[in-house]
Parts: sequence; structure tokens; C-alpha cells
Amino acid sequence: MTTVRRATPSDLDAVTALFTGYLRFYRREHPTDAVRRFLAERLGATDGVVLVAEHDGALVGLAQCYRTWSSLSLAPAWVLNDLFVDPRTRGTGAGRALVRAAKQEAARAGAGYVALETERTNVVGQTLYASEGFVLDDENLHYAAPVGHDVEKA
Repeated sequence: MTTVRRATPSDLDAVTALFTGYLRFYRREHPTDAVRRFLAERLGATDGVVLVAEHDGALVGLAQCYRTWSSLSLAPAWVLNDLFVDPRTRGTGAGRALVRAAKQEAARAGAGYVALETERTNVVGQTLYASEGFVLDDENLHYAAPVGHDVEKA
């Protein structure tokens, strides 16, 4: 059985390991201490939420969401910025449970919608997102301009 809950500071080591796997999936390497600091800040912040999936007593996945605003909707919105499940535990339903929990958290917070983006090659993720009600936006283009340190492309 997979359960999802908000991460706590006591989860920091496991969340750091999972997030490092997420970064590797996207071909990004950062020192472990920098990843740990980033996540410790996120766990203590109020601008988002880190969810973890637990299966058979171990943390196997994470989702990180940030609150934002939709000017066009005149309402809050959420960005499902990061979703990762340990490859050894894929197929357990952890990814789906995390997506559903993120949508529930967003709804409880009054968000009008949850947005996300993924690589064009992430067909498995795209299939999951479509099956959970996410609709591909084929009308708008996404742009990003690097302005900070260590930003290849946002």
C-alpha cells in the first residue's frame, strides 16, 4: 500500500536521496550538501509543499509544488514542479498517488488549477498526467531566460 503525506524535517535524508535521483533524471548534478540545504529550506518554507510517497515503510517518491497566481483566472494556482519515484519502485502507484495528493492539496488551498511541465521524451510521465486530467497546452509557448547562477535553462 502506498500512502502520501507532507514531508517533515525528519525525512530530509530520504528526500535528499530521492531529489538527487530526480536531478540526475534531468541530467543535473549538484553537491549533496547544496541539495540538502535547498530541501531543508523548502521544508521550512510556506511558499510550497513537499509531499512524499511511502511504500512498505520506505519513502519511494516525492512531489514538490509551489503556489503562484493566475492573473487570467484572477485566482491562485499551483505548479507541480517536481515529481519523482525511485525507479526500483515504479509501478507501485506512487506516482499516481503523488499527483492526486498534489491536486487535493491545491484544491484545499483554493487553487484554480495545477500546472506542470515535463520533457517531450518523458512519455511515461505524459501518460500519467493525461490519465489524471492534465491537458496539454498546444496554444502557448514556454520561454525561460537564465538570470542566476547555475541555470542552463529553466
